[in-house]
Amino acid sequence: MFSRKLDVVADFFYRIAYWASATMLVIIFLTTLLQVFCRYVLEHSLSWSEETSLIFFPWVVFLGASMVLKERGHVAIMFVVALFPVRLRNIARVFIDVMVAFFACYLVVFGWKLSVFVGAEQLTTFWNVPYFYLYLSVCAGGAFLLIQAMLLLARDTANFFGWDEK
Repeated sequence: MFSRKLDVVADFFYRIAYWASATMLVIIFLTTLLQVFCRYVLEHSLSWSEETSLIFFPWVVFLGASMVLKERGHVAIMFVVALFPVRLRNIARVFIDVMVAFFACYLVVFGWKLSVFVGAEQLTTFWNVPYFYLYLSVCAGGAFLLIQAMLLLARDTANFFGWDEK
């Protein structure tokens, strides 16, 4: 029961990150493809294509990081952890979840400060979009990472104490 509720929440945020990043990645791809076509076939560069990619790329990176965290796909030294006894492996997982949660909290705080204090003053060249929205990707990505880390922490803690319902 407990695990199923966590799965529902994790899947909800995963789907948001998935569709948002997939949409932005398609926009980046099409914009870049159009830029290459215009530059080399029409011999006329687009002035807005690079900036469009610049706006969406950080969002794709940070939202994608939360998706990979949910799937435990980040680079890890699993061969070392696999050498541990089962109980120690579970402790290592909980410790890693806590460290990721602390890092995600740092990203939220740092990203918000960066957005408000630095990004509000600057505008992109072509679209005149405040850099606030680019830097906000750090804060939002950190929040998505924090949600997934907390859900993994809850699951791993339940597993450690034997609270899992199978």
